[in-house]
Amino acid sequence: MPIQSYSCDIPGAVYSGQWLDWVIPSGRAVRQWQGQNTQLDLVITGTELLMLCNYDAGQVTMQVSVDGGAFTPLAGNGGTWADVTVFSGLSDSPHAVTIKQTAGSTAWFYLDFNTAFTVSGAAPAIGAPPNAPAMIPLSGGRLLVEGGWNGQALAGYSNPPVSISSWMDAAVRLRAKCNALSVWMLLDGSKIKTQIDGVDGALLTADPPVWAAGTPVYGWLQIMSGLDNAVEHEYSFSLAYSPYGASAIHAVGLTGGEISGVAGRRPVRIAFYGDSVTYGTTGTGNDSSLGYVHRVGFFTGRHGPFEIWNRAIPGTTVKDSGAVRVSDLISAAPTQVVILYGTNDMTGVGGPETISEFQIAYSNMLAQIISGLTGAKIFCLGIMPRNDVAVDRQPWSAAIKAAVNGAGSKNLIFVPVEGWIDPATDTADGVHPNGSGYAKIAARLEGLLGYDAALNRMSAVIAGQQMREAGAIG
Repeated sequence: MPIQSYSCDIPGAVYSGQWLDWVIPSGRAVRQWQGQNTQLDLVITGTELLMLCNYDAGQVTMQVSVDGGAFTPLAGNGGTWADVTVFSGLSDSPHAVTIKQTAGSTAWFYLDFNTAFTVSGAAPAIGAPPNAPAMIPLSGGRLLVEGGWNGQALAGYSNPPVSISSWMDAAVRLRAKCNALSVWMLLDGSKIKTQIDGVDGALLTADPPVWAAGTPVYGWLQIMSGLDNAVEHEYSFSLAYSPYGASAIHAVGLTGGEISGVAGRRPVRIAFYGDSVTYGTTGTGNDSSLGYVHRVGFFTGRHGPFEIWNRAIPGTTVKDSGAVRVSDLISAAPTQVVILYGTNDMTGVGGPETISEFQIAYSNMLAQIISGLTGAKIFCLGIMPRNDVAVDRQPWSAAIKAAVNGAGSKNLIFVPVEGWIDPATDTADGVHPNGSGYAKIAARLEGLLGYDAALNRMSAVIAGQQMREAGAIG
């Protein structure tokens, strides 16, 4: 009976997760992977499958499923380099095989890179599982990433590098024809908001699997299914909540199709700078897609949609943070900026602070932003209405206006926010807007933000009209 050997790179072997290709001291080329965070799917045509590996079943327990059956333990080879039988004595036909690690086992598993698989059969072959996602790393250049994703290799992993973001509303966009989309990510309770052709879809929670007992692990999260694979669509997803302050995504997986092109970058990039009101999760049940930043990003018509970069950090003040971390904002390289900052200064979150100290800190912050973002249009909003504390907002908003006027830049615009929201009905706790409040804030901003492509300038007519109505200019 014919016998055929295959390397780890044989087309059709689908590795999900993290792995490391390297040459060990003995000179053998290996693919090293940790099965609890990595899964191998492939279709074998033949009666027997052997896998050349180094695997001590006493240290790491691997398990295998054939043709969708229950997972059963995979016999080890005592930690030496030898063939392990995955299956034998089956019919000479295609068999779907999945190999992964038993929950709780953490030791490494090594495959011989050059002769990983040996198949016996009349016409031995390895093919791709029909429903296995094709893995496309965020860092590979085939996906458009927005809002701030930092690619880095995790210790012990190299393929693919992880992309981490601590910024709400950071997004990934692609154009594709496919049946389903999945994300290989750290399943830690993060929330993902989906979009198809610019229309918001489902909000999904990336909870750890039951067997992980609440411990974050890497795995697939299917975010869309039943898609139209006959027509190209733009698919995207954005980060809506991160319980640990940052979320990690390795790759996007496509099923039943392929990427047809990189999504086009939007002509206007808007960065938003502030505290928890801009961050967007406190009053929305941990869902920043209900916040005003996300809503602004999906304005349509004359001015949108926009590329959005949320640069808010909850609990911060202008005095202690806003003027210190301006590099977060400048590195986003926006063409327009919305600043909603100061409510925490007003209530002394960072300690006692006078209005004079606040105005100085705000002026210092603006000076750095103007210097670093030459030509960017900057909208400085007053302090939003709130009813949880008995503090007069007017002097603090006046200090913002004075700082804007004192900066002497034509690119700075003070935006009063009187009457925008009613804290009794539009906030969750008297200060943090709920979905209704955020919708009102976004609607107020719609006429101010945007770009008139035909005239290659800001839509000054609309902006000026709204400013007059708000009393910001004469």
